[in-house]
Amino acid sequence: MTALLGKQDTSSSGVASAAPARRVQHRSWRDPRLWVGVVLVLLSVVVGANLASRDDSVALWVADRDIAAGDRITDADLRSVRVSLADAEIAAGYLLVDEALPEHRHVITDLAAGQLVPRTSLASAVETALWQVPIWTSADAVPPHVSAGSVVDVWVAGTDDADARLLLSGVTVISAPRGADGFAAPSGARQLVLAVPYREQEAVAAVIAAAVRGGVVVVGRE
Repeated sequence: MTALLGKQDTSSSGVASAAPARRVQHRSWRDPRLWVGVVLVLLSVVVGANLASRDDSVALWVADRDIAAGDRITDADLRSVRVSLADAEIAAGYLLVDEALPEHRHVITDLAAGQLVPRTSLASAVETALWQVPIWTSADAVPPHVSAGSVVDVWVAGTDDADARLLLSGVTVISAPRGADGFAAPSGARQLVLAVPYREQEAVAAVIAAAVRGGVVVVGRE
C-alpha cells in the first residue's frame, strides 16, 4: 500500500504551505503617536466645551402688549427675550433685564407687542403729558382727508413764503368736527382738536395766536 501511494510531494502539488501566524503587537505607552492622539482628543473636548458655553446674547425687555404713547409701563407690560447682539453699543440702546427699570416709565412713542424697548422711548410724566388743543383755520387750509387719528404738521403762514414757520410737527388729531359740530370755530372755519405734548407749550401759544389771525395751515401726512 505504501509503495502504491508513494510519498506525496507537497512541493510539486501546487498547494502553498500555510504562512506562520503573526503575533499582534501592542503599542507601547512610549509611542509618541499614542500621545499625539490623546492630546488631539483632549483639545477637541476643551474647544467644544468652550463653544457650547459661549453666549453672545443679552436679555432685553420687549413690550408684551401694544403700548400707546403717554402710557406708564410696569413689569407686567414687559417680557424678557434673549437677543444676539454682537455690538455692545446697540444693546446699550435698549432696556436690559439685568438693570432696574428707570423711574421715568412713560413712553413717548407707540410700542407694538414684541418690540424692543429703546431707552429713548421713556420719559417723565410731565414730558409725556398731552394737551388737547383746539385750533381753527379756513376749510381750504385743512386737507379733506384729515380726520380723527390723522397725523399732521401745523404751519403758521406769514405775509410771504419766507415767513412760514413749522410750529407743531407730527401731532395727532383727536377730533375733526365739521360744520355745526365744530365748537368755538368762527363761521366758515374748520376746527381741529390736537394732542400736543406739554413740552410744546410755547408752540401752542404761537399757534393759538396765529389761529386768531387766520394764519394757520395744516399739512396732512399719509
